[in-house]
Amino acid sequence: MKKLVVALAGLVLLAASACGCGGDGTGDGGITDGQDAGGDSGGEDSGGGDADGGDQANNCISHDKTYCSQGITYWQDSCGNQEEIAETCNCGCNSDYSGCKDCGCVPACTGKCCGDDGCGNSCPDNCTGGQTCDTQSCTCQGGPADVLAVDCDVPFVLDASKVSDMAYMTGHFGDLVQQYGISGTVQGVDITGFPEKMYYGMHDSGNTLSLLQVSMNASLGPEYSVRIDFSPDTDVSTGAMWTVGVGINPKEALVGLIRHLSASSMCLFAMGTAGQLTFSAAEGCTNVEGGSFSVSGQMNMANPWDVADACSNTPPNLPCCQ
Repeated sequence: MKKLVVALAGLVLLAASACGCGGDGTGDGGITDGQDAGGDSGGEDSGGGDADGGDQANNCISHDKTYCSQGITYWQDSCGNQEEIAETCNCGCNSDYSGCKDCGCVPACTGKCCGDDGCGNSCPDNCTGGQTCDTQSCTCQGGPADVLAVDCDVPFVLDASKVSDMAYMTGHFGDLVQQYGISGTVQGVDITGFPEKMYYGMHDSGNTLSLLQVSMNASLGPEYSVRIDFSPDTDVSTGAMWTVGVGINPKEALVGLIRHLSASSMCLFAMGTAGQLTFSAAEGCTNVEGGSFSVSGQMNMANPWDVADACSNTPPNLPCCQ
């Protein structure tokens, strides 16, 4: 399971840093051509960082948290610099000024078939297709396997070490495909049921080529992300067929479905356990940047608690969802 642990650890940073820089432009705060991450058309620093704009800016993590002022919630990086508007509040700021005040209680039952809905009631049993609600995890179990369909055309593979750099991502806005290339329902959650979306390819400094898709709410906040790792990249070629598993066998892709609990917290919602993915095109996929590929197929997904040793080996900042 060592390779699984390493891969899941890498997924934490990349899944988090990829979010909030795409969308089809219908949600507040989306980046369009000619804008930087803070919506600035000029060269001024909109966040009020330190005067020399030096090492601190290079180490700041974008979208680290939010704060609310005068009825508007803003993103803020880890250095305390203000970024773009996250959302406009209909009922003012909440008591700790971390976001908007709830105008009314909205049940929190996404991915749950039982348990407290956060509003004093219980989440309904929404399991279908022969599945039953597990009262311990409050997820649908049994029945037909949850399947995700893949049909993605990646025009330009990005350097994975730079996907947390908003300037880099803005410069490659055209390479962030603004549509769902991965679709399906897992544990009662339709990952295409969110208004904003994007997918793109990326390559690390080693031998791993990855495909990442992010499902976002109207304010461009990440809700779910899917990551598929292909390693080694030398096995990625036109016509190559990969199976789906825990990434320890030749041409076996590692797949994780991540649930984003907040701007800085996430958990492993599901893992790929079977399936097949085929590359209809692949060029330059051993390069850190600039390759392209097209891949399609299907992936069977399972609760990580049902995958042997998975939840006991995940990194601390990516626990299995409860």
